[in-house]
Amino acid sequence: MKRARQTTWVVTAAALALGGAQTLAEQRLSGEQRDACGSILCLLAGMTNGDCAAYLNPFFAIRPPDLGAKRLDFLSQCPTGGSMPAGLVGLVASRATACQPTSLTSRLNAEILQCEAALEREQGFSAWLPDTSSCKPREDGWRGQCGSWYDSSYTTQQPPTLTATNCRGFNRDGDGVGCSWRWAAQ
Repeated sequence: MKRARQTTWVVTAAALALGGAQTLAEQRLSGEQRDACGSILCLLAGMTNGDCAAYLNPFFAIRPPDLGAKRLDFLSQCPTGGSMPAGLVGLVASRATACQPTSLTSRLNAEILQCEAALEREQGFSAWLPDTSSCKPREDGWRGQCGSWYDSSYTTQQPPTLTATNCRGFNRDGDGVGCSWRWAAQ
């Protein structure tokens, strides 16, 4: 499904770059307009380094207070000629950084590690292989923060997946018993 979305995005990106009916030569972007358009394209594609780094530097240089509003103002400098769907710039401004697979996965795994550390303190450090099954998050635990990002037809990333590690066994339903749980970016 994401492959079709990616193709749609490439066509949309081409329309953005060309400004609708104008040719690229007629609509040359420079400065903050170029960086804003480049940031939108790179963030939607999940590319934060390489050629995208130059476009994203101004986006990531924006600091609090009013981080969301300032990022929205910056991205809104990209002239769309009416070709960008309503709400897309707002989605990118509010969710792009927090929902990139690597940052989301790190944040979700930190929550699991905090839970496991609390259980180890509760059960005692002498407990060999403490039962951390109560630390298993919901498989769609990312959805509350980033559902709108991954559900958008304009993003190319896949949501993280939950995997069981170091399981002591499995019950008859195939669920891991005594496992550590970790999120992995796809």
